[in-house]
Amino acid sequence: MSQIDIGAVEQAVLCVYNQTIDVGTRQDAQRFLDQFKSTEHSWKRACDMFAASFHAEVKFWCLQVLQELLQYRYLLLSPEDSFHLREVLSSWLVEQSTARSPPPPFILNKLAQLYAIMAGHEYPERWESPVTALLARLQAEPSLGLVMAFIRVLEALDDEVISRDVARAPAQAGASMRVKDALREQCMPAVA
Repeated sequence: MSQIDIGAVEQAVLCVYNQTIDVGTRQDAQRFLDQFKSTEHSWKRACDMFAASFHAEVKFWCLQVLQELLQYRYLLLSPEDSFHLREVLSSWLVEQSTARSPPPPFILNKLAQLYAIMAGHEYPERWESPVTALLARLQAEPSLGLVMAFIRVLEALDDEVISRDVARAPAQAGASMRVKDALREQCMPAVA
């Protein structure tokens, strides 16, 4: 499956989300998508598909591919790939939130969730300013879309990284404390 046609992947995604298609066909499409996700660098292809597709279902599926990468295979990313993914997510969050015709809220929520998960992995060591950079962008170009993106990111940071209401493994608890401490130190002066 080295040369996968992105058009075929997009059609498979649309098939999986279409409840009017018979179950067997949807299961075949899901197997094809699982096979695609297991290929090396499938996340990069998912990034390309997200940028190119006009279908919200395809965009959401691409974001799910990235979520699986961040949750289960993040440590396998090279520093260059991690930087690339961080830049892509930052760019998409701003672009999608400020688009003339913004995508559905579930896309914007998933983008904020991915941004927060990435910040949980990299802030403050490898990503010095995920929150303050977004705040600076909001101050430079105030818009309802960026305000909503900022709120979504803060909520996602709480849900995915910070909240004490969620049981976390020791490594995740350590990351939570690291992020909270860095946010206190860096962000409190910026918002005061």
